[in-house]
Amino acid sequence: IKCLIHNLIHSAVQKEREQLFLEDAEYDYVEGLKNSIDNGIDIDCVNEEGNSALIIAASHGNKKSVSLLIKSKCSKNIKSNISLHFGN
Repeated sequence: IKCLIHNLIHSAVQKEREQLFLEDAEYDYVEGLKNSIDNGIDIDCVNEEGNSALIIAASHGNKKSVSLLIKSKCSKNIKSNISLHFGN
């Protein structure tokens, strides 16, 4: 039972770290992204909609976050569920 409880807690903590990482991408908080990457976050984690930090940062026009994520070797092949609309 102790092992099960430990695994549940670890999983919850990991999900919270990933959520904060994805929020950092959304709000262009580059220092938060760097900290998470340096501490071993799964750089290709996705939210409930299946969107990665790269997709989220790009959809918000966060160039600094996009640059950091690409330099940090995130996958550029994760399919997005976000619709991007560009005006002419």
